[in-house]
Amino acid sequence: SPFQKVCVCLVGATCCDADPMSTPQQAEEAKSAVLYVGNLDRRATETLLRQIFETIGHVKRCKLIAEHVGTEPYCFVEFDDHPTAVQALEAMNGRRVYSKNIRVSWATAQGANKKDTTGHFHIFVGDLSPDVDADELKEFFSKCGTVSEARVVCDSSNGKSRGFGFVAFPSRTEAQQAIDSQNGKMLGTRCIRTNWATRRVNGREVPGGGNRPYSFEEVSQQSSPFNCTVYVGNLGPSSGAGEERVRSAFSSYGHVLEVRFFPEKGYAFIKYAAHEQAANAIFSMANQPFSGSVLKCSWGKEPNEQAIALQVCILCVPFSLITWQGCIQLGLFFFAVVCFTILVLLIRGLFSLSLSLSLSLS
Repeated sequence: SPFQKVCVCLVGATCCDADPMSTPQQAEEAKSAVLYVGNLDRRATETLLRQIFETIGHVKRCKLIAEHVGTEPYCFVEFDDHPTAVQALEAMNGRRVYSKNIRVSWATAQGANKKDTTGHFHIFVGDLSPDVDADELKEFFSKCGTVSEARVVCDSSNGKSRGFGFVAFPSRTEAQQAIDSQNGKMLGTRCIRTNWATRRVNGREVPGGGNRPYSFEEVSQQSSPFNCTVYVGNLGPSSGAGEERVRSAFSSYGHVLEVRFFPEKGYAFIKYAAHEQAANAIFSMANQPFSGSVLKCSWGKEPNEQAIALQVCILCVPFSLITWQGCIQLGLFFFAVVCFTILVLLIRGLFSLSLSLSLSLS
């Protein structure tokens, strides 16, 4: 046959005829209507990307993959036909969306190993050697079961590994087995750390292994209303996290009064102005990837009884004293005290004067 059949299964692409002199990849690109969009800003939404690409032609399907907190999101865009996809590729590659210039290529070329693993079970892998790539990561975890995705997170400015990655399994049992059996094992030149990854579900960041996360109310009730201190662990020397970076990451959850950072011990204490701010920080940052580690966040030490008593005294001051009516009442009280003092002094003076006159006459 002068032509060969090439089956393109990625993101809804269909079977097509191809020139026998072309490579399978070129054959797929010659008929494909699916584009891979990478280097996306996290603010980019599926609706926004659809609107941008629909300026070229009708978008049949748009799928944004942005479930991991620590990895860059990417997207698949499918058009009705190949010519429209070609036009979109030429027009959109390098276009600036928010703070980044997006990369657009054929899904069959750059995104062949990409798949929608939203419903799979994702684990976080930290302390990766700089030379470990996605293929080696996948091969290492394949002994635990079927790996649907393996990704090493790289710095977008220089392409170098940031020291952590993610692995997905269709089976929760296999993902749990991978966490239990591979934690602390040697991969490359380092002992890796494994844990459940953190993923975005309906806008919230939750453990990717299906563990039920604590609600904000549950976190808040784990400590007294007077506790405003957060313990942050897993900040080992290998993470490279400094006090300013820790402060910056946690300042978005409230007013930080104090940061006590112990880099040699790998943990820090962060004191907020309010209990609710501290609870929000624990709720939002627990199990988050941070500088190649997964943060451990919990409540710090409870304040002592003297500090609680002082706060209770402050809270128990009558509200009337801090209102303008209270100020007037307080002013009148002091005015009466002053008048009474002056009257006492006058009476005392008159008594002394009369006593002196009596003695002189006698």
